[in-house]
Amino acid sequence: MKKNTFERLRELRSDDDGPKDQAEKKKERQEIGSLITKIREKTRTEEVTEERTRNIQRALAETPETIRRPQIKNRNGIQIIGNIYAAFRRPLNKTSEFFSRLPLASELESNLRASGLHLDVESYLAITSTVAFIAAIMVATVFSALGLSTVQTGIDAIQSVSIGLVMGILTFFMAGILLVMYPGLKASDRAAEIDRELPFALRQMATQMKAGVSFQKAMASVANSNYGPLSAEFNRAIADMNAGKPTERSLVDLTERTKSKGLRQAILQIVRSLKTGGAMSDIIAAIASDVAFETRMKIRDFTEQLNIISVVFTMVAIVAPVVITILAAITQLPLLGGSLNEGIVVVAFSAIIMVNGVILLFIKRIEPIT
Repeated sequence: MKKNTFERLRELRSDDDGPKDQAEKKKERQEIGSLITKIREKTRTEEVTEERTRNIQRALAETPETIRRPQIKNRNGIQIIGNIYAAFRRPLNKTSEFFSRLPLASELESNLRASGLHLDVESYLAITSTVAFIAAIMVATVFSALGLSTVQTGIDAIQSVSIGLVMGILTFFMAGILLVMYPGLKASDRAAEIDRELPFALRQMATQMKAGVSFQKAMASVANSNYGPLSAEFNRAIADMNAGKPTERSLVDLTERTKSKGLRQAILQIVRSLKTGGAMSDIIAAIASDVAFETRMKIRDFTEQLNIISVVFTMVAIVAPVVITILAAITQLPLLGGSLNEGIVVVAFSAIIMVNGVILLFIKRIEPIT
């Protein structure tokens, strides 16, 4: 039977053993020494692993609930949408595939991550198809009912129902496209809020670091302040650091969760400074000044764009309804012997309202937050 390590060690230390070659004893001592070293290394590795596990558990326990488990608002509404989707699963699956092939959906995954909606692409496309379907049914019903309330013949009834169906189909595609665009718009709004608060947060960090506060504590002060999405993202970055992730990696992950160009530039310069060294407080103060200057330039560009948009909005909101009203009045003259169909008038005014809504949405989209 093969002797274990302790028996062999006892044999070497015993003075009453039989004669043994010194070379064999030396070889056995080396083997025993290597075994003891391996046992110590294994024990040390297990201790380090246990320590890391305790650190991660401690960090997760200290992480706010809103970071560890995102709360989805209006769960009842989502449940209703889910029931409707389950009832019309086959056609809505086809429409979800259609919306996923749109060029607008190419960045849907990153937009969802940056918008803070806490939904994956498949779930969001299912919600998009269902909401667009509900909106189409409602619009088609309303337009058909309005047309049928004024018909006098069967042909007019068919025409009214046809107009309702056309408006329903248009509403379905327009609602679907707008919903596919929504995460990008929300991510941009969130990035604009971050850009608005970024200069003040960076100046706060620079002031504290000049007073001798460490970089991590300066970040914690911003996370505990009221800087909106910026404080929330700093909170998540600090939670990643507490969980054992390197500081540079945590900061880079922070930039991937937002669309803020100012924050991305600031973080990249901070990471570069952490690697190369330097006066961090001066660097952060300079970044804050650059971000504030870019915000002023955005306001100037928005003012120039607004002058052109106001002309287009005036044409659509004022001139177009007047022209349609004049045409409707002219067609009532006895000399022409006819009249403009009421359904066409309703469709025209509805199109004007939709175009005005798109213009207002575009203005809101390009408006800088100050």
